[in-house]
Amino acid sequence: MDETGCFWRALPDKGLGQKGKLCKGGKSCKQRVTVAFFVNAAGGKEGIKPIVVWTSENPRCFKGVDKSCLPVSFYSQVKSWMTGDIMHRVLLKVNNQLKSQSRSIALLMDNAGCHPENAVKDRFSNIKVIFLPPNTTSKLQPLDLGIIQNFKVKYRTLFLRFVLSQIDACSKASEVTKSLSILHSIRWVAQAWDTVSPETIRRCFRKAGILDDSFSVPTRPHEHDPFLDIDLNTPEIENIESLMEQIQPEGGICSSTEFINGDDDLVTCFETDDDSWDQQFLTSLDSQSASSAPGVSSDPKEEEEEEELEPPQPKVRKLSEAISHLEGVREFL
Repeated sequence: MDETGCFWRALPDKGLGQKGKLCKGGKSCKQRVTVAFFVNAAGGKEGIKPIVVWTSENPRCFKGVDKSCLPVSFYSQVKSWMTGDIMHRVLLKVNNQLKSQSRSIALLMDNAGCHPENAVKDRFSNIKVIFLPPNTTSKLQPLDLGIIQNFKVKYRTLFLRFVLSQIDACSKASEVTKSLSILHSIRWVAQAWDTVSPETIRRCFRKAGILDDSFSVPTRPHEHDPFLDIDLNTPEIENIESLMEQIQPEGGICSSTEFINGDDDLVTCFETDDDSWDQQFLTSLDSQSASSAPGVSSDPKEEEEEEELEPPQPKVRKLSEAISHLEGVREFL
């Protein structure tokens, strides 16, 4: 299991990678999501939907939408970060699912701030959490060895195709992206994740050294090697480059590598240490409450996009109008 940041409606502008390094809060949080995935060494996804964390719990685009029917598990946090609380809720749900199936799993996790050892280790009956050694995630975490990149290739492709399908009705691509809602992103996350193949997942486990050569990966003769999908010289990458050239963003176009990996450095959680994780977690909740308190300034355009769904406020009527309505009710009775 691992998380990644994703600019969910970013065009292939120059400097996208630098934007990812600088995005830690403020308005930029609304342009990114944190996405998390579960995979296993057999190439499966454990029947667990992708996890998406965004800033708003009930954005306007969710009106009339049953969140339990979304193709992802949706959570909210003011900076679109994964937190210890969200992680606990996710693992609790996974643990209940495993109990119903009479199964147990070993779960590999890094030592990120949202994975505090005191909060997740030995807390679940059917999940044994195993922490990777510090500073080894890029070498030992299968999701970081190509699975997440393969997902992003597919997500960016879906995004660019949609922008191009709508661009004729607008003067520029940026106008199309402004019309997008987080619901578009949720659907693309689910579609892209569904198309990440079991073979790609298995090969990334072998690349991490978790599977040895004795674990055979069945393939058919002349079958395309799915592991090549994470190679930047594949037809899938060339397809993205073709789509990027058709977009032509105003600030100039970035490379396909930067477009795919430009948000890899996005912060996905606050960093903490095991001894003080609970205090830092409570502090993060206080800051989240302060950020959402009345009077906090924000961009009106962005505020409209992520406005929470609330019941309509009652209209104030004149006393004479109220008396007139009451008389009408009396006559009816």
